[in-house]
Amino acid sequence: EPDATSPNIIGGYMGNSVAVDTIGATISGGGRDLAINQANGDFSTVNGGAGNTAEGYSAYLGGGEGNLVGGNYAVICGGVSNQAGGNYSAIAGGQQNSVLGLYGIVGGGINNQVTGTFGTVAGGANNGTFANFTAISGGSYNRIYGEYSTIAGGGPSDPDNPTTSNNQVWDDYGTIAGGGGNIAGNDDGDPQNNRGATVSGGLDNQSNGIYATIGGGEGNLASHYAAVVSGGASNQATENYTTISGGSSNIVSGRYGTVGGGQNNITSGNYGTASGGNGNQVAAPFGTIPGGALNYVSGNYGFAAGYQARAVHAGSFVWSDSQVGIFESTASDQFLINAAGGIGIGTNTPTEQLTVIGNTELNGNLNVAGYGTL
Repeated sequence: EPDATSPNIIGGYMGNSVAVDTIGATISGGGRDLAINQANGDFSTVNGGAGNTAEGYSAYLGGGEGNLVGGNYAVICGGVSNQAGGNYSAIAGGQQNSVLGLYGIVGGGINNQVTGTFGTVAGGANNGTFANFTAISGGSYNRIYGEYSTIAGGGPSDPDNPTTSNNQVWDDYGTIAGGGGNIAGNDDGDPQNNRGATVSGGLDNQSNGIYATIGGGEGNLASHYAAVVSGGASNQATENYTTISGGSSNIVSGRYGTVGGGQNNITSGNYGTASGGNGNQVAAPFGTIPGGALNYVSGNYGFAAGYQARAVHAGSFVWSDSQVGIFESTASDQFLINAAGGIGIGTNTPTEQLTVIGNTELNGNLNVAGYGTL
């Protein structure tokens, strides 16, 4: 033995070996023809299995077949064709898993990779984390490139094209909880400019603004600072602090703008709100559409509701009924109502264009057409 105080111990198959000048190495057993066990690092250990190699200082290999522990103080418990190349790295089992980063861990599964320091893949298949302090819990074909990022699970949205429809976190502090084909951050070479992006689930969603969030759904985009899309399909929040709660094909491009739901609604004015409906557009700051269809606000602080109501002047309030045709403001600060069935105050059965039940107080002149001022 090369060191009388730290001898090498070799058991098992007669071809098992310890490298020249290695001290304190142990092979407890295992090995076979064409698959010998080797302990080539000082104080390394191979407990059993076949075709296993412990190269690193104080490396440990429990069993399995065709495994390689190259990092100092690294560990492989078992499995097949796994490689622990990072110092202090560990692989519990599985097949064809690789850890090259310091303190990296793979729990199991197949063909998983960890290259960053303190990176972890708990299991699954074909997952890879390539940045420091990251974690993938499972799933398949998930990828992390930003530090301090997490993918909980999920996989490709198109199983026939798993490497182009997988979950990907590109920027630091990004999170994808699951689903398929989701992206947090973007591949622009700067892992900081879209940090903290989150996709909770769904399919083919992209959250690529700082602190942007997508709750789920399909094909949604949150592309600016603190933008939020809670769900739905094909929605786009494309300015800072914008929110879309759900629905489909809605767009918010005005800062602090909101769309509550519905379909094909657009809020492009800052602080604008379209609560729902279909085909509504708020194009002015502080404009509001509570719902309905084909309503439009282009005057600051304007309000339009119903069907084809248009508040195109500042401060105008326009409500239109279900009759076909545009009903539009003509001056600022108007309060306009288009109700073919009449307007009732104190009654739900108006008999005239305006029916009032109850006492009425007028403080000012009353102009009656054909009679003048009363």
